Amino acid sequence: MKKLLVILLALVSLTGCSTKLPTEIVTLSSGMAQQLLSSQRSHITLIQSYFQVIRQQREDWIQTVWLQAYLKTFIKTGKLEETVRGEVIWDHLNKKFTAPKAPYQDVQKFDTLMVWTGQVQKQLAKKRRELVTPLNNQVTRPK
Repeated sequence: MKKLLVILLALVSLTGCSTKLPTEIVTLSSGMAQQLLSSQRSHITLIQSYFQVIRQQREDWIQTVWLQAYLKTFIKTGKLEETVRGEVIWDHLNKKFTAPKAPYQDVQKFDTLMVWTGQVQKQLAKKRRELVTPLNNQVTRPK
């Protein structure tokens, strides 16, 4: 298509500026430009759809595989079961697990659970940044 335009422009320039172009050439050129724009838009849409599928696959993997494995480990290392039973709480000052102190056991347990869930959310967000954000940076948006 581009070759045809180049040939037409070369012929026009060789014959001089006094040559009148048939209206069909102008119509053809305009039609080709519209087809190229339409083709470009459909290619961009296809690429965006592909990246959306990959993004969803990664999100599914994070939820079904990674999060389950992370929670299995973190429940043990984060002493979730011991916290729920009221055996330990997270001591913010000493940065370690300690025995709860009366009469604030329930508040300390709640605070520990909030720290625990915050840590899980932080790690989940980090994993999403690692796996999904690079995809977001690759997608070309149509203008």
